[in-house]
Amino acid sequence: MKGTLRLDIQGLRAIAVLSVVIFHIKPNSLPGGYLGVDVFFVISGYLIIGQLWRALCNNSLSLTSFYSSRFKRLLPAYIVVAAATSIFAYFYLLPGEYANYSYSLITSLLYASNFWFYTQSGYFSAALEFAPLLHTWSLSVEEQFYFIFPVLLLILAKVKLQTEGMLIILTLLGLSSFLLGEWLLQIDSSLSFFASPTRFWQFIAGGLLAISGVKCNSTWKANMLTGLSLGCMTICFFYYDKYTPVPGINALPITLTTVAVLYANVQKGVFHWVLANKVCQFFGNISYSLYLWHWPVIVFFKLQFLDHYTFIDMAVVFTLSLILATGTYYFIEVPFRKVNISRHQVRYITGSITASAALALLALLLIPVQNAPFSKQTVYLESVLTTRENDFRPGSCFLSSSFNDVTFFDKKLCLARKKDAYNILLIGDSHAAHWYSALASQLPSNYTLSQITSSGCKTVFPLQGADRCTKLIQWALSDVIPNGQFDEILIASRWKLNDIPNVKPFIEKIEPFADRITVMGPVVEYKYSLPWLMAKFPEKHIKYFSNFNRQVEVNEKLQNVVNSTNARFYPVIDKMCSARDKCKHYVEGTPIQFDYGHLTQKGAEFLSKDIWD
Repeated sequence: MKGTLRLDIQGLRAIAVLSVVIFHIKPNSLPGGYLGVDVFFVISGYLIIGQLWRALCNNSLSLTSFYSSRFKRLLPAYIVVAAATSIFAYFYLLPGEYANYSYSLITSLLYASNFWFYTQSGYFSAALEFAPLLHTWSLSVEEQFYFIFPVLLLILAKVKLQTEGMLIILTLLGLSSFLLGEWLLQIDSSLSFFASPTRFWQFIAGGLLAISGVKCNSTWKANMLTGLSLGCMTICFFYYDKYTPVPGINALPITLTTVAVLYANVQKGVFHWVLANKVCQFFGNISYSLYLWHWPVIVFFKLQFLDHYTFIDMAVVFTLSLILATGTYYFIEVPFRKVNISRHQVRYITGSITASAALALLALLLIPVQNAPFSKQTVYLESVLTTRENDFRPGSCFLSSSFNDVTFFDKKLCLARKKDAYNILLIGDSHAAHWYSALASQLPSNYTLSQITSSGCKTVFPLQGADRCTKLIQWALSDVIPNGQFDEILIASRWKLNDIPNVKPFIEKIEPFADRITVMGPVVEYKYSLPWLMAKFPEKHIKYFSNFNRQVEVNEKLQNVVNSTNARFYPVIDKMCSARDKCKHYVEGTPIQFDYGHLTQKGAEFLSKDIWD
């Protein structure tokens, strides 16, 4: 099979890259398109483990040769894209953003950006929307696979394992990787998503097929299996969304269907044409360059044209990405593939490392130069973006994807009720948690404030959200509230129009157990983080990025529902804005919100100062 180009694999690459690009350009049109990365992982495992196994069987595996060929294949195109991206980053990013960009560039050149972006990820990480190298996390996962598995297979070869033994060992390793990913989803879903060990089972799935050497030898069976597998892939692309926890068990369908297409090895018939037609082959050929270019193009296009992103704009982004990818493929990838480095492998590896180090060093040296033109106010506003969830009591009283289990909830800390005190319970999602520090700082001496909050945990019934969420709120409804003797319950959520009919049933469930129920109304939300907008534009332009009119509608309808119960309504938005162009952005020099809508402590203190009246 060596030296034979499999057209079906090129077709799979086309499907994988186009699904990712479409997802990034317009997420709602293909909400599970990010699964294209998983397809790439399986293909890489099939090809690389197969290549390594054949070399081992022939006693011809050379780590120097393997790594130099990987550098030759992947690094030239990436250096070009990274250099171009760095130029745009210098001119478009704020000081802190550029510094973070430089660190992401360095980690990507070290093939460790997946772990860098993990440290930057979380529930409040909207800033990653403008991280130009965010997509390199998957390339780093692949590179870590390239570094680890040749050495691993060499070690296993030393014990003279036969094919069956190698398959057993790899199967056990794959199972361990799979279980690790599923377990981490329950603890820290961001780590499960970004970490390479939780993804290795997908590479191994392809590798097991390559080592076993099995393939379908019937044309009609190959077409049937390929058709069913592609159909299943399509369903996954449309059925999954960004809230679907992966990897783990939810990544099984896309992994197994990719393995099935590789096993089918379709050579004739309608589904051979589907994968082998010229359009698919073209996109398969340029898939690596297209993957490299599309995300930086999206990021800088949005930074240039923040106030609109129409269908025509999306078409322009796709076309520009396609042009850049095609040029990179024909003028960078293809020429470098033809370079014979067999006699100068060490020199090529050294040169690759030198080029990477030079680019990384230049980016670092430019940080103070890039920062110089920005005012102190801009630097301050950007610093507010790092507020994040510090005041939310994360990991104890506020659960999120990084604390993805109810066992993290600290009952002793979070339930502060006392006898002979006025006991209050704050319950809901992150838009409840952002009130905690402000309310706690303003409490009269004989008041207590308990907190039960989790990201995505709306105070509606029937309950909605992730497993940690529904379990936490159900526990509050069935145990804490009936037995807690709370004098007042504050409920708050990131209210949407479709939540409103389900608010009254929630109020009715808790009404018998509290003397007073207060429903906190919605806040004004912005298309991008408020301090970031304030750093970029004059304050008078901020209104163009707000959803004031929609939130006013939500506020009015929610208030009508609350008024039909015995609960009281606290109209937050009325305290923030008197009109769309008259919203408060600062409180004592501090932005009222630290992202698209979450309140800073100063903002929450200002908006809640008369809540106990």
